[in-house]
Amino acid sequence: MAQELRAAGISRSSIHDAFSGPRLPQWHVADALLEILASRAPSLTAEQQLESLHALWLRAAEAEQSALASSSPVAGEPAKGWALLLDAERSAAHSDAVQMQLHQAACEFTDAVLASAGVDKADRRRVDRGDSLLELINGSVPLIPVLRSLLLKGPIQLGETNRMMPTSMLVRLRIVVGVAPFDVNLVTSQGWQSQELNDATRLLDSYSLRQMMQQWPDVMVLAVTDPLYREVVEPLPAGVLPAAFDEIIVDGKNGPTVAWRTAPMAAGVYGWAEERSS
Repeated sequence: MAQELRAAGISRSSIHDAFSGPRLPQWHVADALLEILASRAPSLTAEQQLESLHALWLRAAEAEQSALASSSPVAGEPAKGWALLLDAERSAAHSDAVQMQLHQAACEFTDAVLASAGVDKADRRRVDRGDSLLELINGSVPLIPVLRSLLLKGPIQLGETNRMMPTSMLVRLRIVVGVAPFDVNLVTSQGWQSQELNDATRLLDSYSLRQMMQQWPDVMVLAVTDPLYREVVEPLPAGVLPAAFDEIIVDGKNGPTVAWRTAPMAAGVYGWAEERSS
């Protein structure tokens, strides 16, 4: 049946969602399925069943929309969130004890940066991913102060941390910020799943960021997903300079995706940004 649906022009993802997804299938998928099922029942035709099936589908669609509306955030509550992902450079090459120290340093860095940005602990959820760290932040939290804190305070915070570290285990971080729709009250220790979060994770592990860490002396590199760049960075907010980001292409599960990266202390541009926004 899946092959027949594909022949009718229905995509693989639509077929998968129709049979295993929690949402009501789109009408064109149900219509194509009706044609196939009717062809296998000699006493029936698709035309005979079309009107009743369509009426049933409309009732189901109305019920689904009503359920979604009742469970949607009320006015003033966030409809989306922000994902902050961090990974320490070459942490796997160290012993377990050193890896724990690097991970603790990444946690302390995150706490300091978010506190500097004025993010309340009630608006964040931390997910420990073993070799990386994920911080989910409520969409009600303004993101510009978070980006400014990462770019302006982040290198200073890491510098202070590294003064206490031996040269062999300096903390250097790859950091990614992306849009991640979620309900902070439903996040568990296992985290949260979404396509946006998957894209941000692939960006964190991308060759482009790893290469940048090898080529630059900075203690951190930062990348943002393209939707976040377009929504937050590109409008020229104070303290965050779009010109300091360069576009990169990252291979993803669904093909290449665009992202943007920067080395916060490169050319001193963020020193100028801090003066400009003060």
